[in-house]
Amino acid sequence: MTAVVAAGIVALGIVIALGVGAIVTADRRSGHIRTAPIRARLGQATDSSVQALGRPLTAGIVWFAGVTFTIGCFWGLGVLARKYGDYIDRPMLRWWERGRNVAGWKHFWAVATHIGDQNPMQVVAVVAGVLLAALWWRRRWWVPLLAVPGSYLFWRATSEVLRLVVHRPHPPTDGGTWPSGGCARIVVISGVIVYLFLRWRTASGPKLRTACWSVVPFLAVTEAYARLYNLQHWFLDVIGGLLYGSVMLAVMIAACAVLDRQLPAAVPVGKPGSRSAAIPAAPTAVDRQSTPAS
Repeated sequence: MTAVVAAGIVALGIVIALGVGAIVTADRRSGHIRTAPIRARLGQATDSSVQALGRPLTAGIVWFAGVTFTIGCFWGLGVLARKYGDYIDRPMLRWWERGRNVAGWKHFWAVATHIGDQNPMQVVAVVAGVLLAALWWRRRWWVPLLAVPGSYLFWRATSEVLRLVVHRPHPPTDGGTWPSGGCARIVVISGVIVYLFLRWRTASGPKLRTACWSVVPFLAVTEAYARLYNLQHWFLDVIGGLLYGSVMLAVMIAACAVLDRQLPAAVPVGKPGSRSAAIPAAPTAVDRQSTPAS
């Protein structure tokens, strides 16, 4: 067994072990998460924007801000990778080359790398969007139809911009560019699918939610190892692709949350228990005249 093969076994083993551990302890950890104040403040800001501008425009602003941040951030990181990456990438490429010639292992990863290719991801995005729209039929069924294929289009548009502005040379063994598209696609598309499924299944407990989310890092590490083992990308391209997909996933989740957000119901004026009912009305001129002087 070479060090490259051992690295793959260890990486996948760690991801699986962490996922199982997170599932087992999900019930205990759910009570210790202290994010309610932050969620409440973000929710109030979102509600104000939705009431003033509407859901589609607010979601569009969130998405556009996310696209701008993503391009700016990974443009800068790509320039740094282009300038200083050789100090890491070339030694790593030689290390992978020396330890990858294990016949059965090599054949497996030559096939496994295709899970993040464009054609399979396009099919997954369309099929998942339609199936989730069917599940969301009594909700806002059009959200999955926009979000899942939209996550692929998000990757496509921003990656083309990054490819043109960064100009990072590909490795001599393949044509992979900055950042790894396979890693980014599999993170953002699988993550959006998991998010929308759990958003539909509101009654799911902590264990089910954790189990579903554990699929995303497992697929991401599998794709990352495959791209490196097959010498399709520089090492920093793969790391950049994982980060790139994670940022895109956060942007898509934020936009979807706006589109599907339930606004708080307005309290009717004068309803018992409301503030307007608790505040007494100001005395009229007739009331003031009929009140005896003290």
